[in-house]
Amino acid sequence: MKITIGWLHEYLNKSKNLDLVDSMTSIGLEVESSKKYRKESVIDIDITPNRPDCLSVYGIARDLSAKHNLRLIPIKTSKLEVKNSSNLISKIDHKIAPVYSALILTNFNNKIKTPASIANKLRACGISRINFIVDLINYVMIEIGQPMHAFDVDKLSGKINIRNSKKGETISCLDGKSYELTINTPVIADTSGPVAIAGVIGGQSTAVDINTKSILIESAYFLPDCVRLSSKNHRIQTDSSHRFERGVDPLLPNTALKRLVYLMSKEFNIKMVNMAAFSKNKLSKKDKGKINLSLETVRKSLGVEINEKYIINTLRKLCFSPKKIKGDTLQITIPTHRFDITHQKDLIEEIARIYGYDNFPSSLPNKIVDYETYKIPISEKIANALVSRGYNEVINYTFISKDSQIKTTKSDQIVKLINPISEDKAEMRASLIHSLLKNISYNKNRQKSSVKFFEIGRAYSISNKKKIFEKNIIAGVVTGFSYPDNLKNDKLLATFYDVKGDLLSVLPNLQIERVSKESYLSSNCQSHIKQGARTIGIVGQINHKLLSQYSLKGNIIYFEIDSDQIDQTQSFKMSEFSIYPKVQRDLTVICDYSYISSTLINKIREKSYKHMINIRISDIFYSENNDSKSITLELTFQAKDRTLVDKDVSDEMKHIISRIESELKLSIKT
Repeated sequence: MKITIGWLHEYLNKSKNLDLVDSMTSIGLEVESSKKYRKESVIDIDITPNRPDCLSVYGIARDLSAKHNLRLIPIKTSKLEVKNSSNLISKIDHKIAPVYSALILTNFNNKIKTPASIANKLRACGISRINFIVDLINYVMIEIGQPMHAFDVDKLSGKINIRNSKKGETISCLDGKSYELTINTPVIADTSGPVAIAGVIGGQSTAVDINTKSILIESAYFLPDCVRLSSKNHRIQTDSSHRFERGVDPLLPNTALKRLVYLMSKEFNIKMVNMAAFSKNKLSKKDKGKINLSLETVRKSLGVEINEKYIINTLRKLCFSPKKIKGDTLQITIPTHRFDITHQKDLIEEIARIYGYDNFPSSLPNKIVDYETYKIPISEKIANALVSRGYNEVINYTFISKDSQIKTTKSDQIVKLINPISEDKAEMRASLIHSLLKNISYNKNRQKSSVKFFEIGRAYSISNKKKIFEKNIIAGVVTGFSYPDNLKNDKLLATFYDVKGDLLSVLPNLQIERVSKESYLSSNCQSHIKQGARTIGIVGQINHKLLSQYSLKGNIIYFEIDSDQIDQTQSFKMSEFSIYPKVQRDLTVICDYSYISSTLINKIREKSYKHMINIRISDIFYSENNDSKSITLELTFQAKDRTLVDKDVSDEMKHIISRIESELKLSIKT
């Protein structure tokens, strides 16, 4: 929002020598730029969504008056008699406009020139001059924050209604575009149809021009949600909708009309105007919110002693109407323009903001009473381990394209957004696989064919009980060559076993158990990732059907782990190193071609041996006709208290051979 410094000075008594730009920054009103326009300083302020009360010159001046303890000059208005009926207003839907006021001017001369003082301020704020009455309406909006709209009465067909649009209704708007209205769009309509989208933009058919003689000026409080939805559905963003969708003071519409009449009366003599005001349940007279504020709580929260008089004066300057009720407790009345104030902490923040954060002393604690050692989350540990294995971390949106998950997730389990911001963000991801495949596609299109990506994020799905279920996921994809180009290693494509090795290096207590459950993975290349008896994830090669969705080919290995299911408890058995030498023996076992080698190892390890400390497979040889294979085991023996002799090792070897022959029914090669 652009305003001029001179305009602010008009509402701040004795403020000429103050640096208002620095003051605004210190109280949380971010000044993006400050430029010269002719003789005026124009500032562009970025107002946060929770402070719609500052979307005006007067609103900013109100905060600055509290900061510098200046008198805020009241808004000058004309005295108007308010009626509750009008010949031009038929019916108002108060679910759209809880407050609706209208000013009717007849025999009006709209050909007069806009005063230079008003036109110059509007130009400095980036608003083009249109005609006298429209310029004044824009001026009042920038000045006090109330958007208004003018209708040419002679162009209206009968009385106006504030209602929701009907199916098939259209409107040609002031931006030169025609819009087909969605059902239940809040509109201002006459008997011919919509003449304005409520709070957003007016229609071309009733636009005011220099030949207009009779004018109806609308000043209302439209519900923010209604305006926000209309603006979004029709992709129209105006100064009016920007203010209404954040929240305009519901007590401001009548004040804005009286201010407008005051400005008009300076240019010509206004003898009589017809003003009508309609409110739902006497909204303008309803009780305002009240909050009790303890001064002791303020002191404890801020850590400094702030004078009671200063606190009361600051809150009064901000229009909170503080009133002392008992002891050190104040009763604070929340003004209707402060939608962001809901509890005591908000008021304390207001006091700190005006007092100045730079005025709080910086000091270190003189002693540490208690502290908690930072525990690295399991996801961070895994991320660090994957990075050390050559993976790169990616971050994606949790929203993905409509119908993109059909090949991986059942339709009734997909969380679909009712009101998505775009078609490519219409669903919440039930798995991270689609996001990672898009990352691979993006890189391959840029000649980067060998990638190792991982992502730590959340996935969402609908359970059988129709509740949304959220999981923390660690997922990764690998494709291309297993090693970068170098002279030492051959260029080999990454396989399932490379990813399996990466996972076992990250979490050594995993087991990889073959399954063929997931339809989007190759049926002969997928496995469950387990910890003990618990399944915590899946790993496998993505099949061509899913790859074709992203125009991908080749070997792409995917893994996904539910990080909430990871068991972080680890048990360690420690023993002293033996200083005595190790003895190694080889043993070759002949078995069927399909025999699983790990079964042999596990069977030998089931029984404890006095001196055997390790066993591993050193070689596997297959017969020429592939009907059998020979597994060579390397067994290591060592004692803790002495050097082993041949008899010690031979006795244990006899027990191991006997176990293999009798229990496993396998033969030993001599």
